[in-house]
Amino acid sequence: MRPLRTVTLVARREFDARVRTKSFVIGLLVTVLLLGAITVGPVLLADDDGQRIGLVGNGPDPVLLTETAEQAGIELVPVEVADERTARRQVVDGELDAALVGTRVVVENELDPVLRGVLEGALTQSAVAAALADRGVDPQVLSTAAEGAALQVTALDPPEPQAAERTGIAFIVVVVMYFQLLTFGIAVAMGVVEEKTSRVVEVLLSTIRPWQLLLGKVLGIGAAGLVQLVVLGAVGLGVGTATGVITLTGTAVSVFLASLGWFLLGFLFYAVLYAAAGALVSRQEELNAVTTPMTLLILAPFFVAIYSVQSPGGGLAETLAWVPPFSPILMPIQQASGEAGLGLTVLAVALMLAATAVFTWLGGRVYAGAVLRSGARVRVKDALRAS
Repeated sequence: MRPLRTVTLVARREFDARVRTKSFVIGLLVTVLLLGAITVGPVLLADDDGQRIGLVGNGPDPVLLTETAEQAGIELVPVEVADERTARRQVVDGELDAALVGTRVVVENELDPVLRGVLEGALTQSAVAAALADRGVDPQVLSTAAEGAALQVTALDPPEPQAAERTGIAFIVVVVMYFQLLTFGIAVAMGVVEEKTSRVVEVLLSTIRPWQLLLGKVLGIGAAGLVQLVVLGAVGLGVGTATGVITLTGTAVSVFLASLGWFLLGFLFYAVLYAAAGALVSRQEELNAVTTPMTLLILAPFFVAIYSVQSPGGGLAETLAWVPPFSPILMPIQQASGEAGLGLTVLAVALMLAATAVFTWLGGRVYAGAVLRSGARVRVKDALRAS
C-alpha cells in the first residue's frame, strides 16, 4: 500500500477504538454536563430581581432611590409597605432584604455596606431637596446646574468594557486545553505500551514501517481529541449565548477556532514525545516514570496561565507565549484577552511548527529504536543508537 493509505488505515483504527469506547462517551457526556453547569450556574444563581427594599411612611422618592442604587452598581426594587410591623414580618420571612422606616433601616442580621451608602445618599438628597423647597428654591434647577459642573474624565488608555468576559473565556479555554493535551497525550503513551505488551506491534511492523504506525496513531487519537474539543466548544458557545453569559459572540467563536488550531499544534508536539516515552517501557506500571517530563511540560504553562489570567498582557505569560512548549496553552489566553497581535501569533506558530518538526524526528527515532524491545526499560541513548 501507499504510505498515505497505510497511515490513514492506522489513524482510522485508532480513532474508532477511542470514540466507540464507553469511557470516551461517558467522559464526554460528563464533561459536557460540567461545562453546561459552569455556564448556566451563574445565571441561575444570579439575583435578577435585585434587592427588595420596603418603604414605610414618608421616605425618599422611589425613583431617586433606584437611580442612586444604579450609580452604586446595585439594583433595588422599592416596595411600599403599610406599617412597620408588616415590614418587620416581611424582612424576617425573606420577602424583603431591608425596610426603610423614616431614617431607620430594619434588617434581619446586618446591613450591606453598599446598601447603607445608597440609603444614606438617598436620604441626604431627599433632606436637601426638602430644605430647598421650604426656602422657595427649585431643587431641579440646582440639579441641572450640578450636572453641568460634573467632572469629565479623559482616559488615554481606557479599559475594555468586555474585559471581564474576555478573561472568563480565556480561563475556560486554558483549563480545557490543559486537560485535552494531558488526557490524549497519555492515551498515546498507553496505546504504545498496550501494543508492546500484547506483541501486536511486532505483527504490525512486519507489514508497515515504524513512522507510519506512529503517525497514524498520533493522528487517530488526535482526531478523537479534536472531536471532543469541538463538541465541548459548540456546547459552551451555544449555552453561553442562549443564557446571555457570552455576549462577545464573534470574539468567542474566533477564540474557539484558534484554540482548535493550537490544540492540533500542541498535540502533535506532545503526542510524539509521549509515544516515544511509551516505547521505552513494556508495562503500564512503568509508564508514569517516563511520561513525567512531558506532563511537567504541560503543567508549567498551565500554572503560568492561571497565575496571569487576570493580566495576560504583561510579565511571564506574554514572554513565554511564543516559546514552543508553552504556546499551545498560553497563546489562546493571549488571543482571548486581545493581547496577541498578528506578529506575535505568526512568530509563535512558526516556532511551534519548527519545534514540532525537530521533536517529531527525534521522537520518531526513539520510538523506532525501542518499540520492538521488550523487558527492561530502554534508555534513550540505546533507542537512538538502535534506530
